[in-house]
Amino acid sequence: MYSAKSYQLTKEEYNYLLPVLRNKLLYSNERYYFIGTSDDLSDMLDRLKGWYDNYDELNSMIVYKCFKEGSLKPFFCNLF
Repeated sequence: MYSAKSYQLTKEEYNYLLPVLRNKLLYSNERYYFIGTSDDLSDMLDRLKGWYDNYDELNSMIVYKCFKEGSLKPFFCNLF
């Protein structure tokens, strides 16, 4: 079982995800975070694609890289 990691979000991303992922989001010291396992991360990234109007299938390697690095940077590099 993988342990949970945190990923920093923008305020807009946080607000977009808040209705469905309320128990996995954290606001602290003027920063916004998502906290979850690799499965939770995959679900969150699938939902976050909607915010960026990108509905292409999410590559599992992108999820793995995000989880391994503890960052959403590989996800954003894939979007743009």
